[in-house]
Amino acid sequence: MDNLVGRLYPVLFADQHAIRNVMRGMHHRQTDFDTSGLATALMIFCLFFVSVWGVARVFVKSESQSNNNSSQALFRELCRAHRLSWLDWWFLLRLARHHHLSEPALLFLEPQRFDPAACGDRWRSAAPRLRDLQLELFADLASPVGRSTT
Repeated sequence: MDNLVGRLYPVLFADQHAIRNVMRGMHHRQTDFDTSGLATALMIFCLFFVSVWGVARVFVKSESQSNNNSSQALFRELCRAHRLSWLDWWFLLRLARHHHLSEPALLFLEPQRFDPAACGDRWRSAAPRLRDLQLELFADLASPVGRSTT
């Protein structure tokens, strides 16, 4: 057994010497670590993040400003307030285009626009829908178009 321990001493000391060399090499590498590459990558990432944030902020700001002044936004809000379906929205937009209205929201103020006789022959098949929308939108008026005014 003593003979075995005697043989292992040089191996143990050699391994310790090798471990010390590896540790010194690692320590030396840590001091030589070049941080400029990491700093550059971090700077690029930060610039990318700030750029994306800035562009998104510009788009959100311009969208909110356009929604505040847009006749289309007013039209959408009026359709939502009256709880109209998407098909009704589309129908009203077509009706506004037929009447050459620059502001589609004017349909909510002018019940005469829903008169099938005023819309012409192309709208004859849509007469029931025109009357239904007219009644739905102007139910509180005393005499919308299509009712007798006596």
